Amino acid sequence: TSNGGVTWENVLNLGNRTGGSDLIIDPNNPDILYASMWERIKYPDHKVYWGPNSGLYKSEDGGESWRELDLKTGVDSLSRIGIAMAPSNSQILYALAMGVNGVFEGFHVSYDGGENWIRSPHDLSGNYRTAGYWYCNLTVDPSNATHVLLCGLNILRTNDSGQSFEGVCGMHVDQHAIYFHPRYPHFGLFGNDG
Repeated sequence: TSNGGVTWENVLNLGNRTGGSDLIIDPNNPDILYASMWERIKYPDHKVYWGPNSGLYKSEDGGESWRELDLKTGVDSLSRIGIAMAPSNSQILYALAMGVNGVFEGFHVSYDGGENWIRSPHDLSGNYRTAGYWYCNLTVDPSNATHVLLCGLNILRTNDSGQSFEGVCGMHVDQHAIYFHPRYPHFGLFGNDG
């Protein structure tokens, strides 16, 4: 919408099985947007949470047109992809990708606005098992672009953009939401199934 919601235009349509799961607007240039699209379908007796239309997309004209970004996963189908932008540097993006059956595919970082991606060497499958799409949220510390928290069975933290990870203990399992206070980055809120 460009008129406050009076009228709407569908600008990223990948079929009736695919919807948007994350959307980021670059605060330094609102014409640049990133969207995570997730192909899935659920019926009472049948569900599929992955497909070839799952992917990351970028717009550089305020959402008028979109192009797919290449995570270079080497797989044909992905599930949900969580994305986050570093508040201190909008060129730094992170993606937490799930594959077929919701298993962990990879944690990726881009330093050039999504044009090129580096996959972390770490296998975080134990934190996602077969329902990674259920979590798939991540948050970047507003004061430190290398400090990222990932939702999952437990909270995982990296202080070096994915070169190493550690668990954040002491909470009920099944983490779904993380929030850093923008002015007090050491204050965070976590939402879980507890």
